[in-house]
Amino acid sequence: MIEVLLLLLALLSSPAAAGEEGAPAWRLLYEDGTVLAAPAPGAGTGEAAAPVAVWAWSERRAPRRVERFGEALGAEDAGRLEVRVARARPAREGEPAAPLRLVAAPAAMWDLFPERWLPSWPVPESGRLALPHRKGERWRLRLVGEAEGSWWVDLHAGRARVELAAARASGLALLLTDPEGQPVEGAKVDLFRFSATGASATSFWAGDRSERGRVRWTGLPDREALFVRVSPGGELAPATATGLPSELPATLRLAPGARVVGRVVDEEGRPLPGARVSLETWLAEGYGSRSSATTGEDGRWKISGLLPGRAALVLRADGRADDARQVELRAGGNDLGTDVLARGAALVVRLVGDDGLPVAGGRSGPAASPRRGAVPTVAPAWRGCRWRRSICGGRRSAISRGGRASTRPSRRRSSSCSRGLSPSRGGSWTSRGCRSPAPGRTSTTGPGGAGSRSRRTGGSSSTCAPEPRRTSRPGRRGR
Repeated sequence: MIEVLLLLLALLSSPAAAGEEGAPAWRLLYEDGTVLAAPAPGAGTGEAAAPVAVWAWSERRAPRRVERFGEALGAEDAGRLEVRVARARPAREGEPAAPLRLVAAPAAMWDLFPERWLPSWPVPESGRLALPHRKGERWRLRLVGEAEGSWWVDLHAGRARVELAAARASGLALLLTDPEGQPVEGAKVDLFRFSATGASATSFWAGDRSERGRVRWTGLPDREALFVRVSPGGELAPATATGLPSELPATLRLAPGARVVGRVVDEEGRPLPGARVSLETWLAEGYGSRSSATTGEDGRWKISGLLPGRAALVLRADGRADDARQVELRAGGNDLGTDVLARGAALVVRLVGDDGLPVAGGRSGPAASPRRGAVPTVAPAWRGCRWRRSICGGRRSAISRGGRASTRPSRRRSSSCSRGLSPSRGGSWTSRGCRSPAPGRTSTTGPGGAGSRSRRTGGSSSTCAPEPRRTSRPGRRGR
């Protein structure tokens, strides 16, 4: 009974129950990372460029993404997210508690906006809040105060009740400077859960951009280690730091980065406009970074602000075979010269089982051997369909029936796609039961024996033998 009365008190004391609802709050995110808070619908943003994301919420409507600023938010949300906050008592009896706010929003909004721009509510003395909530959304919450706060808490979809405990903590504060000691403006700082195996999309906690070189998360306790990634942009190199919030350095001095230029042409030396270029570098063990560019009308491209050291260059263009190579970057200018992207060749593979029936849905991920031509990789699955995938890129994919897999384009002799292949006798390469014999030779028997098929392509043939299976009836899944 007491729990019910406290919940009713929280609902009645919330702004949503205090008469008429106020104007919605807005957050507009632009491509350069700028965030604009619009106070009311109908007001002009004063920005020439269109925002890449627009979110809004109100006292009775949960935060949601909308198409444009000023759009109606729809009906009120009947659901409520019940939050109970536990706090330590003040050091002196009778002393009022320090202000504490609850930052709460769908996880998708955390991925876009800095924490300080997210929806927040003051924590009342009762420690109970009832927030507008929509079922089926994953939320993230954190308590934020000057001298106390909590760690981030992810609330899975379907949950509508959570308890948070505030702990005394000073938080995390960083100062970013260039090699001359001047503050770096607008550097992107992301916080991840530290893991010995590296970062992933689910380990991201929060991000922000530096103002006058400073970025801060108040009230963040030393609950677990963080991986901090700094992306300054411009001519400076990225930087990383790892440790508990209180152990991280107060100042990070950013080093000069690598500036890379190059050119992409076809076999006849003509520029290839619109080719996609990416450079992948390792910031730390298990943590990578990728920067991309597109070639201009003259086939030239440029990427700045890379970490000096070893990097992987990947080139892609429609109708062309992908190409990749390792490069060594140094601080300052790097000219990688001219790369040639050749036209790809088509490879058609028919996947059948040991009973001669088509194998549907078998994944065909062809790669190119350094010496022996195109090598498909196949994994048996459902019978009766067709899988189309671009060699070494996977850019175009389609499924049709018939058990025949068509892959295009491929480069017959490229070392960029040999990952996962292992040499076998006779100089051929195998991958998941597939073999590419020497040019000019046709093989009709693969590692699995009967049931393999081959097709001659430009003087070489590719043989695929799915793993042996005992399935004999259509519609059953092969092993």
